[in-house]
Amino acid sequence: MTNFFKSLDGGQTWSSGAFNQAPAFALAIDPTNVNTLYLGTRDGIFKSLDGGVNWTLSFNSASTGLVSALAVDPSAPGTLYAGADKGVFKTVNRGTSWTPVNQGLDQSSIRLLAVDPRISSVVYAAGSKGIFKTTDRGSSWTPIPAGGIGTSISGLAVSSSPQQALYAGSPTGVLKSTDGGASWKPMNSGLRATRMDALVQDPFDSKTFFAIVPGIGILKSSDGGVKWEPRSHGLADLSFLEHLFIDPVNRGTLYATGADGLFKTLEMLETPGSAS
Repeated sequence: MTNFFKSLDGGQTWSSGAFNQAPAFALAIDPTNVNTLYLGTRDGIFKSLDGGVNWTLSFNSASTGLVSALAVDPSAPGTLYAGADKGVFKTVNRGTSWTPVNQGLDQSSIRLLAVDPRISSVVYAAGSKGIFKTTDRGSSWTPIPAGGIGTSISGLAVSSSPQQALYAGSPTGVLKSTDGGASWKPMNSGLRATRMDALVQDPFDSKTFFAIVPGIGILKSSDGGVKWEPRSHGLADLSFLEHLFIDPVNRGTLYATGADGLFKTLEMLETPGSAS
């Protein structure tokens, strides 16, 4: 089974990579070298130094369990966090070695991670026991009260704007907090459905978000989640969609993955916005 595909011509043609180990659930790209990729799988974390042509095992799943989230520290790209069945793991040397950073997590299964783009010592993790926050790069974690949001979180993003808004995808739609998760406000105008399977923020524009809504496909908001519009042109089968990733270097490149493989677009970030 091949689970990684790459296009060099804007998605017109695709070639399969050499990754045939296990289904991939998370992707991270080194912002200082786009040929350095990390994949989270049920067999652990794999790394490529040549844009996905060749892969080596960076961390075995015997230590992690299934890896479903990866996040790069934007201020120190050699530092990555991995969210897995057995908690959060961290590397400070681009995956050469990994250590668990689970104090306060109670070994919660972690499905989502988000590093604050303005203060990289602040990281959020969401899993089976809700959302947790660290202010010391994972040395310790504290839970965010679940009131108003629950524990079934499907997306997590932190705005790069001065307000540092926290966004979460949930069974009731997109929720926004401007007080560190103490209270949440729904941002669901135009969604037509509330359940989300993924939520990502454009790293170049803090107002632009994309979400996967089951049965509808990919939706885009250009105003910080106030209104949402469909952006699924070219995706004939919307039922396969599971994950979204945005290239942190090449503006306008969005990846959608699922049971049918990986799709790429260069036209979904066409609406610029101002940070807020």
